[in-house]
Amino acid sequence: MGDDERVLPIPTEARAKALVLADELRGRLGYGVRVLVTDNRSSLVTARWDDRLGGYVFRIHHMFLEADAGTIDALADFGSGRRKKVAGRVLDGFIDRHRDRIRKDPAAGPRAPAPPRGRHHDLQLIFDRLNADYFGGRVVARIGWGESRGHGRRRRSIKMGSYVHDARLIRIHPALDRPQIPDYYVAWVVYHEMLHQVVPPVKSKGRTSFHSAEFRRLERAFRDAARAQAWEDRNFDLLLRG
Repeated sequence: MGDDERVLPIPTEARAKALVLADELRGRLGYGVRVLVTDNRSSLVTARWDDRLGGYVFRIHHMFLEADAGTIDALADFGSGRRKKVAGRVLDGFIDRHRDRIRKDPAAGPRAPAPPRGRHHDLQLIFDRLNADYFGGRVVARIGWGESRGHGRRRRSIKMGSYVHDARLIRIHPALDRPQIPDYYVAWVVYHEMLHQVVPPVKSKGRTSFHSAEFRRLERAFRDAARAQAWEDRNFDLLLRG
């Protein structure tokens, strides 16, 4: 079992929450459910069918023990493969709001991304154009393609990009470096990650919001936002196959 596959020996209170979560998922799915709680850094939610159980085995980060009803609905949909696009967005949003609970790796700082010039899209050109058009050149960050995971099992959700605040580092998912992906869609993803520097996270009542009302307002200011969202809605399966 690798460093990023740590199933926790959880205390009594957490075990009780895991059992409640399993019951909630069982009620939504109509099959047996076993919940294993992890302290992983990257693989935060997985689900598989277990013939011996006659149901699903969920491996979830301990943050999901505090999941609300909507997030539990998304976990059930994620496990069963239903409404995969909506479920992926809900789970990504929950993870963003609770990112401070993810264990840091003291031995590794943020890895540099792959060079920004891909086979089909040049992220540096896109970044520089957006910086001039929308931000007056004030966004200072490195940008590049993220690490390719190869062609394993089909994804059920995909995180298009990420921004590391301390390192001022933007990574874009390599699935976007394909001729079928329009430039305006890649630019929309890059613009979103640049906004994370312009509008830092907001902390309120012990929770961190990475997408505040001001963030969403500026996100809508991107001239191709509606066009890019419509393209994603039509082509989400294509993104998952990348």
